[in-house]
Amino acid sequence: MRVLLVHGWGYGPEIWQRVIVRLGKAHDIICADLGFRGHTDIPTGHFDVAVGHSLGVPWLLSQAEISWDELVSINGFTRFCAGEGFPEGVPPRFVDRMMRKLPKACDSVLQDFYALCETSFETGGEFGEKQESRFMTTADGAPDVERLMWGLEFLRDQDLRSRIDPASTTVLASRSDLVVSEAMTQHLFPDLEINWCEEAGHLLPWQNPDLCSHHILKAGIKR
Repeated sequence: MRVLLVHGWGYGPEIWQRVIVRLGKAHDIICADLGFRGHTDIPTGHFDVAVGHSLGVPWLLSQAEISWDELVSINGFTRFCAGEGFPEGVPPRFVDRMMRKLPKACDSVLQDFYALCETSFETGGEFGEKQESRFMTTADGAPDVERLMWGLEFLRDQDLRSRIDPASTTVLASRSDLVVSEAMTQHLFPDLEINWCEEAGHLLPWQNPDLCSHHILKAGIKR
């Protein structure tokens, strides 16, 4: 089985480490890198299963040179910002504020975002407690402000709702997600059964890799 994994905004391929271990070595697993740490690696071609986390889902839907048999959306969405007919989305001013702050205080913007994404179950803290993210400092390089800005513009402006195929899509989401709300997920995927996780936030690939790998493998069997 050929699998493509695509991370979300502000992160990199490292968020898939725990999922990859659970998928095993029998599969051809390729990780895209959208370049938020300076290194970009964009694969093309056809995949048995394409998996997007967060922004990775609409990014996949926007790509003309990538195709798949099955799509797995993890903490994903087809439109991020609220607008006419979509009040459940994130207010655009939230993204605009991040864009204004990013050039002068990139690390601060990232840390605030990571605090929304990462719950503290593993460290024994309270839900939503602000802690230094394990992803704040990585060996992959310094944050790339230009690419991060591109990602925020993509989040603010893109609407890929018409591109989703319910017949070949699996949705995983968290009821405790502080970035993509339960109401937002339900509105965007009305024709799909949503596989809910009760004890994680916006970083399901890291927080619940067993659930993610299970549904990726299940999607591979469906194709």
